[in-house]
Amino acid sequence: MIKNKVITYSAISFLAVTNSSLAQSSLLELQTTTAAQGAMQSGVSSGSSLQKAAADKMQEKKEADVFQDLSSNPKFKSDSTVSTSEAIDQIQKTLLFSDKAAAQKLGNERKSSLVINRAPAVDKPTVDIMIDDNAPSKSSVQIEQKQKLAYNAATSGQYEVAVELYKQILKSDPENHYASFALAACYHKLGQYKQAKTLYYQLLKHEWSDEKTKSELIGNLIEVIVEESPNESVYLLEKLVNQSPESAYIMAGAAMAYDKINKSDQAILLMKRAINIDPKEIRYKFNLAIIYDKLADYQNATRYYQEIVQNYISSNTIDNSIPIEQVKQRIEFIKDKIQ
Repeated sequence: MIKNKVITYSAISFLAVTNSSLAQSSLLELQTTTAAQGAMQSGVSSGSSLQKAAADKMQEKKEADVFQDLSSNPKFKSDSTVSTSEAIDQIQKTLLFSDKAAAQKLGNERKSSLVINRAPAVDKPTVDIMIDDNAPSKSSVQIEQKQKLAYNAATSGQYEVAVELYKQILKSDPENHYASFALAACYHKLGQYKQAKTLYYQLLKHEWSDEKTKSELIGNLIEVIVEESPNESVYLLEKLVNQSPESAYIMAGAAMAYDKINKSDQAILLMKRAINIDPKEIRYKFNLAIIYDKLADYQNATRYYQEIVQNYISSNTIDNSIPIEQVKQRIEFIKDKIQ
């Protein structure tokens, strides 16, 4: 018997969808506006309304099918219809608990209850578990293999494939919080917000010792809320801003809610506050650049776009949530436009 190495949950690249996906959609809209207008004028878009209606209907059926499958799991059945106010209330509870824990200096002393047995290739284990490395169970090997396949599918944009794989993992291992978070992120990427919100909400009920993972989870849930109910979310997020004035991701979420309802001045103010709190978070600058771009404030938009590119060049890590090539193209487009 030897000691196997285990790790606490750690968010992977595609899980951190916080705020950036909304901005990416806006950037894509800005890039394609001219082409779309030209197509409409030439009659190319004839019949597109019917096509869109048919596609929307198919999407609604698909969402209903996958949600039925998800809600059949006893773990999620009781919370199959999570409201925006319920989600915000859970975020408030989580933040209040975090504040109390920090005040008592327990943040780094408590052991995480969310420990995932993954590949034994980590140098610094956080918890020691006595198992026989030479005799892994067949089911654990299968789960590990599916988890790798699901991860590869998700990071390559094959979210439907990843969803099916993560659902299979959870069927065999319902307490696999890594898979639950990843499944929620995939639903989120697919625009299936009801399913994503249910999973984020359930995961948030657990005790998280890893502040980064918890912030990613809260940020993702806020983005879903903003996308689903922007007007309602503005009021509720203002309460969170007042409760947690030093939380950058809460500020950023509220900013995106205001941007969603076309209150750009408030959106800019809050996004700048988020940047001041966490200047290293490049996604906040990306969102701010998009807001300025939509307002045709090209000077400020270019300033933040260039900061993003410079950060990308100088950084040793790659943030896949930022479409860097699209940002570069947008900078060139703006230069041509204002000359």
